[in-house]
Amino acid sequence: MLSLFKSDRFKKEFEDYKKVAADLQNPALKNELETLIKQLVSEVQKIDLGHTNIIQKNEVTSNLGEARTRLSDIRKKIHRIVEDYKKSIK
Repeated sequence: MLSLFKSDRFKKEFEDYKKVAADLQNPALKNELETLIKQLVSEVQKIDLGHTNIIQKNEVTSNLGEARTRLSDIRKKIHRIVEDYKKSIK
């Protein structure tokens, strides 16, 4: 079965984000990024569960759209931190 959590794209993003978090020198920013990464994983798992429910139980999880929106918002925040970090090391 297709899983966002197990996808190559997500695995690469996850590892890239963890690397940036490990390299950050600012403790507050590092903590924020680590928290966002945990939230990202949680939302991806919720979406995967929703997809499983659709396939196995023929049920649509009502908050699947909300999880996608939260996932998008979290990714934007992470992207901002990562881009700022990349600019700072150039």
